[in-house]
Amino acid sequence: FARLSLPLWRFCLREHPASPHPVQQSLRLWYSGDSLPILTMLRQRRFWTIGIAFFLIAAAISGLITNFVPLLIERNFGVTTAASIASAIGTSVIAGRLVTGYLLDKFWAPGIAFAFLSAPIVACLVLLSETLSAPLAIGAAGLIGFAAGAELDLMSYLVGRYFSLDHYGKYYGSIFAFFALGSGFAPAGFAALQETSGSFGIALSAAAAMILVGSSMMLTLGPYRRSERNEVDTTDERSL
Repeated sequence: FARLSLPLWRFCLREHPASPHPVQQSLRLWYSGDSLPILTMLRQRRFWTIGIAFFLIAAAISGLITNFVPLLIERNFGVTTAASIASAIGTSVIAGRLVTGYLLDKFWAPGIAFAFLSAPIVACLVLLSETLSAPLAIGAAGLIGFAAGAELDLMSYLVGRYFSLDHYGKYYGSIFAFFALGSGFAPAGFAALQETSGSFGIALSAAAAMILVGSSMMLTLGPYRRSERNEVDTTDERSL
């Protein structure tokens, strides 16, 4: 297969000599006057609301998922039992994605975001309890996974509802950067809190607080923007 595909790739997929480098072209489009001015995007309150909310929520959920097994081991669960309980996260991720996609077309998206993304707060409280049992731990894993499955669906839908579809990629990519930063730094941060304090108690409390703040911020988004194409919602452009 490789012997057939490589010659085709060599002779058919050639870049036009006059075309700019892909990175240069992307930067040119980003700052171009014909595209969305970056300051217009940065002046919008909803851009920062959604971005910061997903930074907090992604950080909390990522920290909980990556440290879930060590957390259960700290609570005197065996390694095998802890891994089995943690598998409930994967199953509930699928459920969260399916249920979220079904409900988004029927109800106000920020309300769904608040309801679904705040669910891990209950999981944090369960994991903090002194009488943690296997069934309760499975329920906590399910709530965390359900919220994890809803995250990206909600983010993509909110971007489409609150910003111009003509600049969807720029808005989504910028807000996804908030999400990626939160997801990337949280696992090490949670582990550092555990090493410093000697338990996951402070990390769980911090995760619950971040989720509460992030999910509550969704309720401030207000009604959807008007749906006409080529429109930037200037009514939401406010200096920070």
